[in-house]
Amino acid sequence: MPISHSNHESHPPHPSLKELESIITRGDCKVGIYGLGYVGLPLALRFAQVGIKVIGFDIDPRKVELLNQGKSHRED
Repeated sequence: MPISHSNHESHPPHPSLKELESIITRGDCKVGIYGLGYVGLPLALRFAQVGIKVIGFDIDPRKVELLNQGKSHRED
C-alpha cells in the first residue's frame, strides 16, 4: 500500500531552480561548511563575501577558537 503525504501533494518537496535563485538573491539562505581547512575555509569566506550566511563546523577546537576571534589558522 503506497504512503500518501498530503503536505507534499500541493507543494513540491524541493524548490524549483527559479525559487532557489530567488532565495539566494534575497540572502534568505544559509550554507553549512563541514571542515574549515584548506578547502572549507576559503569556500566559507567566499560565500560570506557575497552576502550568504555561513555556519562553519570543525572538529579542531583550536581552529574554531581562532576563527571566533577573527583570526585564521592558515598561513596564506
